[in-house]
Amino acid sequence: AIIEPDPLLYTIVDPTVTTNSDGFQTMTYTTQPFLQYTYRNTPVLNTPENDLATVAIYPNPAQNVLHFQKTATTELALDVRIISVSGQVVQTNRLEASQKSVNIAMLAPGLYFVNISEGNKSSTHKLVVR
Repeated sequence: AIIEPDPLLYTIVDPTVTTNSDGFQTMTYTTQPFLQYTYRNTPVLNTPENDLATVAIYPNPAQNVLHFQKTATTELALDVRIISVSGQVVQTNRLEASQKSVNIAMLAPGLYFVNISEGNKSSTHKLVVR
């Protein structure tokens, strides 16, 4: 570390970073004014298996009808919630495996969020309605 004029500000030079078997990373460096300093981070929990990346919506911007395209074959129904920017659920639909679109003609023009759930997986998409 290089000590800056402010004694509380340091620049770390050439640390040794190791990734441990438990997912933690340890950064160690030995330099003055420290004999040895070790920092151990906490890994962030990430659950990508709960993300529903197999459904796309189109067109966007949309006007009267919103279409859904599954990129993986599944027989599960899609639960669709359209949410205003203020957080109000303005429309809900349950699309069975054969259904691929919902009527959005009654939605006022603006920005919405489309939350799609399939079993225990879900995803949220931005939607612009014209």
